[in-house]
Amino acid sequence: MANLEREYKFGLPNNWTHFTLTNYDMVRGHIVNIQMFDMVSDDYDTEGGILTNGGHSFRRRVENDKPVFTLKVLRDDNGQGKRERTEYEVDDDCSLDEAVTQIYQKCISAGDKKGQQLIAYAASPIVDATHIFASKLRKFRTRAFTRYEYLIDFRDVTLAIAVDVGIKILCEGELDEETTRIRKIDLEYKDGNVETFEKYVQAFEFCTGLRRITEASVTDLNYDL
Repeated sequence: MANLEREYKFGLPNNWTHFTLTNYDMVRGHIVNIQMFDMVSDDYDTEGGILTNGGHSFRRRVENDKPVFTLKVLRDDNGQGKRERTEYEVDDDCSLDEAVTQIYQKCISAGDKKGQQLIAYAASPIVDATHIFASKLRKFRTRAFTRYEYLIDFRDVTLAIAVDVGIKILCEGELDEETTRIRKIDLEYKDGNVETFEKYVQAFEFCTGLRRITEASVTDLNYDL
């Protein structure tokens, strides 16, 4: 079963913490729950960056000690920061090859031609009916961060506001290794009226003055205020 993710991303200013959100009535007055997650994510792609450049992703993320493999297939990128992506997950501590195989089979079951095509780009040809070698995938980035997630009930919609703070490491262990910060906010639709969610995002942007991340291939935005 695939899940459709709808979300917008915003940069987190250097002088903000997740508590800063509670300065705004549209957040503070509608909080249902607050959770904290410690996450480490290994992001994989082909040598030419086929997944990332197209706004897709394949990762192995450990969320509070629980490993999950996820393929995200971009469905809609309107140039205004809205991302609609189909998610396929394997919540098992298996090998990369096994996770790719299971996700490929999920794409077949869902009739998802685009998802199948992405796996075909990212993996070697099928050896038999049950196995795919993931030899074209390589780990290009590690992200370690803490997520503070606010569950919001606003009128007839439920959404999550997730604040991520941490670091990402590119080309780990190589001569050109680079470490940068992660500071971003995700607004993700959970349930209810999609139109109300869109209006909430617009109001959030207006009230906070935060900068929306509009490029599908960009995951976070650092800037000074």
